[in-house]
Amino acid sequence: MKRIWYIPPMSSRTLIGIPGDISGRPFRDVLRSAGEFEVVLDTPASLAQRLEHRGLGGALLSPIDYARNASEYLIVPGSAVSSQSGNESIVIVFRQGVKAVRTLAVQPVSASDIILAKILLAERFDIEPRIMPLAGSLDVMLERADAALLAGDAAIGSALERPEALDLVEEWIAATDLPYVHGFWCAREKALTDAERAVLGGLGSCADDPSPEAEGPSPFDLFCYDFPENVQEGIREFLRYAYYHGILPDVPDLRFFGSDDADESASPLLSPN
Repeated sequence: MKRIWYIPPMSSRTLIGIPGDISGRPFRDVLRSAGEFEVVLDTPASLAQRLEHRGLGGALLSPIDYARNASEYLIVPGSAVSSQSGNESIVIVFRQGVKAVRTLAVQPVSASDIILAKILLAERFDIEPRIMPLAGSLDVMLERADAALLAGDAAIGSALERPEALDLVEEWIAATDLPYVHGFWCAREKALTDAERAVLGGLGSCADDPSPEAEGPSPFDLFCYDFPENVQEGIREFLRYAYYHGILPDVPDLRFFGSDDADESASPLLSPN
């Protein structure tokens, strides 16, 4: 008997990548209800690779992942994810205290969070630990290294359970008087239509109309979702620090899609049901 394979039809919607942790939850909720895009959830590192290899039409990228391909990408104005105050979304947990740190265990899911740790440990404490990529629980990480870097869902609330912990977002704001920026929308020039860019840019207003409460902390209490000038300056300052510490070969410009796109941020698709 001849076997007949069924091949499901490919979606005609543009693939858009969003990290799967709490910070991107409002964007995910709105985009899924709007139906404009095919939403892809993955780690920040994987999203950066998929966008680089044209497996996505656009993605919410970290500042470092944008900088590494800044000549190819444009930024959608209007919405981003930032922390305007300490929120334990990026935390270093110490085994014996910051002064005893010689090794730092990290889960290699977000390059910007690892670089933030390197910058702040050097700038604030004059420490340059050896970075140890290591998957596993916090206890496993602390068995192998003097400290462990936690980010996203794994980090939030961890400082309450571990007295020897450092909130890196809080440290960044104290050092720079600027917000820490977790991500913003990036795409190649022709990858998104004007309407698609308008939808992504308009997501900054979703913080005004939060979705029904889910279990755990609300992202609206932890993160901001618009893209004002101080958020843009927070990105620039982070990239300047990364250049100064030898992580980037230069400081790329922030290149935005045209200002007309930002004016189109109002969209009926963004209205909650």
